[in-house]
Amino acid sequence: MEFSETKAMTEVLDDYAVREGDLIIIKPLAGRRQEFRIRHTELSFESQNEGQMSQSRGLFYLPHMKNEKFNLRIRKEKFRTNRNQICERYVFNILNGPVAKLNGQLAFSGVLQAGDLLEVGHNEIVFKKHTKSLGDTQKKEYINQRIVNSNLPILIAGETGTGKTSLASSIHDLSGRSGKFVHLNISALSINLVESELFGHVKGAFTGADKDKRGAFRDADQGTLFLDEIDSLSPEIQTKLLLFLDDMKVRSVGGESLSRVDTKIILSSGQKLETLLDKGSMRRDFYYRISSGFQVDLPSLRDQPELIENFCVEFAAKKDIFIHKELMSFYKSLPWPGNYRQLKGHLERKMILSKSFKLFFDESDEYLITKGSGLNQLAEIDMTMSLSEVKEAYIKKIYLKSNKNATVTADKLKISARSVRNLMNQ
Repeated sequence: MEFSETKAMTEVLDDYAVREGDLIIIKPLAGRRQEFRIRHTELSFESQNEGQMSQSRGLFYLPHMKNEKFNLRIRKEKFRTNRNQICERYVFNILNGPVAKLNGQLAFSGVLQAGDLLEVGHNEIVFKKHTKSLGDTQKKEYINQRIVNSNLPILIAGETGTGKTSLASSIHDLSGRSGKFVHLNISALSINLVESELFGHVKGAFTGADKDKRGAFRDADQGTLFLDEIDSLSPEIQTKLLLFLDDMKVRSVGGESLSRVDTKIILSSGQKLETLLDKGSMRRDFYYRISSGFQVDLPSLRDQPELIENFCVEFAAKKDIFIHKELMSFYKSLPWPGNYRQLKGHLERKMILSKSFKLFFDESDEYLITKGSGLNQLAEIDMTMSLSEVKEAYIKKIYLKSNKNATVTADKLKISARSVRNLMNQ
């Protein structure tokens, strides 16, 4: 059977049509969710009286409510494009029973795309492109097993939200250490409490010390201690930390005895340590000690926009959603001063507010342009964005506010429509 396909329809389906090898996720009326790879040219879904879902070679039996028996077929069909080419698409048809819902709309048949939600008899069927998760690949780029197994300190440098904590946790997992992963954010602690949090204290050492405290180093014995934001350490604590790194021994505040610990040390800084040296806020001996180990520099999303698309692909795979490629291209045009943390928070909020499994550009993204991306505070980003980048971001903002009309955008900015189109097609 052949279907006529318009040019616009072809362009969309070439990118997003469900294909053999893609994933199908079934959330039955009763029983646990299951995930399958599409490996047949035809799939059948039939209602059954039993309460649990079952399947065999492309035939799925799904539970149903009283008087809601159904028979749904998904089959690979041939389409003829406007260029007189034949292409194959997966199409669903209701053969018997109540009408289905495709993305919340009643439908008897339709062409299936990635991200579609098909509901039949209170069972949900979700279709997802098969994409390789990039998270592990990205981490391997920064993790060397010799570094993981070494006893030398590891310094992770990067802007806020670039994934320093996640990388530190991954290093601990790969190290195979039997102890805990302990995360201590120095910037969140009172200056007077940092020493106690690190080394512990004995009862009565100071006002409020009503019982003994082990401290982070002892808590992370046989494990890993991740000291986050070490650029907040006072020179006094830097000296004591330096002594610890030399002999791996700790003395509690108010205590007399020393105890040895086997703790892997990972440190992070949101600022360049050389800058801290120039300011006089970091001791040179401490700097030389921690920089004598290994250093990992995490890039910002602004510096490597391709990481934005990688993250979106991984996020969509984990959350069973679909993010339109034009939306990802828009995200790649923003500076994201909060990096992964900001991008993840935006996507999670957008996903909650969305009425479907497909994410497109909407009002929440427009708000991001004016309030959340940093574009409205040029004084804060002039050291990180070039003039051409600021101009491009502003043109894209006007383009989106003009309902993606290049002519209207060009009239407002007094530039040619061709210039607008060229920028949008980059």
